[in-house]
Formats: sequence, structure tokens, C-alpha cells
Amino acid sequence: MAPDRHAERAARPDEVLRELIEAAHEDLGPLLQRASRAVNAAIAQRLATEGHEAVRVAHAAVFMNLDPCGTRMVTLAQRAGVSRQAIGQLVHDLQAAGYVAVEPDPQDGRATRVVLTPRGAAFCQRAAHVVRAVEQQWQELLGSDDLAALRRSLRALAGDV
Repeated sequence: MAPDRHAERAARPDEVLRELIEAAHEDLGPLLQRASRAVNAAIAQRLATEGHEAVRVAHAAVFMNLDPCGTRMVTLAQRAGVSRQAIGQLVHDLQAAGYVAVEPDPQDGRATRVVLTPRGAAFCQRAAHVVRAVEQQWQELLGSDDLAALRRSLRALAGDV
């Protein structure tokens, strides 16, 4: 009987875990994830110091998917790629903090839509300013050419070419 080509030699758990950690340390997926977390944390921290401590990174799923005239919860969930229950909890959080309101949909009295409140609109305006300021920091760190190249590369990896 021929040996199985795919059979691995028995290795100790500490060896295989160390090997996995070393391989993952420079793996593109975790690097992108760590960079994303660092960027989002910097933006969230700055917004929190400006009085928006109730807004978490996860709440971007609501803000980034709202239409100017309001959006139904099911549509928010679809756009964000999360469950209706998850988007419902995020909307509940933002509603309790005064950033959004839930009101009847004028096109369908049985449905509701999520709309920005004046506080939510002010937050979005401030968040756009903070994002631009953080991007300016990236530009100072990486340089204009490298930042532009990074942006092009990330769009290519995301399939946004």
C-alpha cells in the first residue's frame, strides 16, 4: 500500500501552533484586519473625545447605509450584510442616543424607516471631517504616492477595480 501523500508527520501541538502563528503574522488577511482595526479605533477614539462616545465602530453599518430620506431596517440589514436582528440592535442603540429616529414609512404604513436626527446629521458631518483628518495622518506617515498605491491595491483586492 502506497503512503498517503497528504499525510502530515505527527507534530507536537506547540510546534504546529507556533508555525501557524508565524505564518499568520505576515499573512495579508490578518494584516489588513489589524490595519482596519487601528484605523477604525483612531476614528472612534477621536469622535468619542468630541462627545460621541455612544457611537461604536459597528454603528457604521447603519450610518453608511442610510438613504437621505430614510431606509427600512430590512434594507439596512441587506446592505450591511448582517441579520435584521443585528441591525435592529444597532438602530436601537443609535435611537436611544438620539442619532436616528424610527418613523412610519410614508409609502407603506405597515413598515418603518430609519432616519437621521439633527444630532445624527451633525455626527455624520463631524465623522467625515475626522476621517479626512485621519487620512491626512496616513498621508504624512506613508507619503502621497504610497497612500495612493495602497488605495489602488486595496480596491483591486476588494474587487472594486
